[in-house]
Amino acid sequence: MVTIEKGTFAAATLKNNAVNVDYTQNGTKLVCRTGFKNITMTIPAGYKADLTGFVTVYNSDAQIFPRDINDIVPATLFVHKYAFNQNASYPEVGGSFEPVKPVEEAKYGTDFVTTMVAAPHYHLNHLYISNSEYKEGTDYTEGEDVIAKTVKDGNVYTYKFNVVDDQSVKAVFARDTYKIQYNILAGEGSVDNGAVLKAPATSNVFVDYDGNYTSTFAAAPGFHIVSVIIDGVNYGPISTWTFNNMVAAHDIDIEFAPNTYEITTTAMGVGNVTKGVKFTYDPEYSYTFK
Repeated sequence: MVTIEKGTFAAATLKNNAVNVDYTQNGTKLVCRTGFKNITMTIPAGYKADLTGFVTVYNSDAQIFPRDINDIVPATLFVHKYAFNQNASYPEVGGSFEPVKPVEEAKYGTDFVTTMVAAPHYHLNHLYISNSEYKEGTDYTEGEDVIAKTVKDGNVYTYKFNVVDDQSVKAVFARDTYKIQYNILAGEGSVDNGAVLKAPATSNVFVDYDGNYTSTFAAAPGFHIVSVIIDGVNYGPISTWTFNNMVAAHDIDIEFAPNTYEITTTAMGVGNVTKGVKFTYDPEYSYTFK
């Protein structure tokens, strides 16, 4: 609220709507008694004037006197709210605004608190603030991502900002994810990403809530799978395992071992050799027989 003792009008064109004269300045409609024409008013940024009942002098450069400071009030601005799902393949949005209103009014210069509630097994992943409304088919990520500035309490998120223009708040929800962690206990081999890991080593993937995931294991050349232990249970030398409808994290321990090869020898002529020699695979060594 501001105090203005006098506003000065300059030339402009007004439209007579039979009862009042309509004048729009910067998108804000001003209302004046009928009969006054060719006037404008300079208004502080973010404010609007209700001209109904103002005392004026009727001339080409008229002056207008507010009755009191209540005649100069903050402009009404609008906060548009949109909710999206991070993964468009899911039918549900994953959260909503509270209260559930697509548009809310706010006065210029006031603090506006927006509240988002994530659905079960979802979380707020991004929160974009911008001056542009979302148009179907356009990028909803336009604006500043303020997710790091939100306040989280359980599944409820709040964010406060000062309104100086029409605003768009775009909330992006995502499903909770759970980790599958691989631990290579011994030997060498690969897991889902194909990279060969040598013990001790770890690797992991993340799967959305209620998602399915098939893990694959393969020994490196010269090695074989000894055992695959999933959440503490040994399933032996399996090569795949599928998790269905994931609702928790999982651990997979894998043990690889080098292959063992037997070399069969046969003596011909005079002499002897040692029979049934077994060698364990080791890529750093070579073997010579004489």
